[in-house]
Amino acid sequence: MKKVYLKMLERFKELPSIKQLEEDYGQLEQSDKTALLKFPFVAFSISEPVRKNLTATKQVCDCEISLRLALDYGKDISISPYDIQEALEAKFQGWGDQEMNRWECKSLVKEPRLDGLVVFRFLFKTGYQKSPQ
Repeated sequence: MKKVYLKMLERFKELPSIKQLEEDYGQLEQSDKTALLKFPFVAFSISEPVRKNLTATKQVCDCEISLRLALDYGKDISISPYDIQEALEAKFQGWGDQEMNRWECKSLVKEPRLDGLVVFRFLFKTGYQKSPQ
């Protein structure tokens, strides 16, 4: 999971429109935390819902990456939320390397909000083999 995390952080450096990236701990649901965020903001979480043994020490891991892209559309209407959403999707859809499978966007949902934020939730999947270090 750590390799996916580190590679994802490097990939986000290629998206200068994203002003802040953090692990998702519910900051978009807490008004006192939301006021401190820089937008466009991405909250992410990484999980491995399925693991299968290949040997006693080697596993194949399915990995899910949730990206929540948040824009404060009320403050900057010069940026189209759909342009940033498409740029983020294009950066990760089909991306992979020798250590992890190509990322596949499994879903994209626009979250209903009452606070003026526009939030797109992506679910990407990838996979890799895990061996002891």
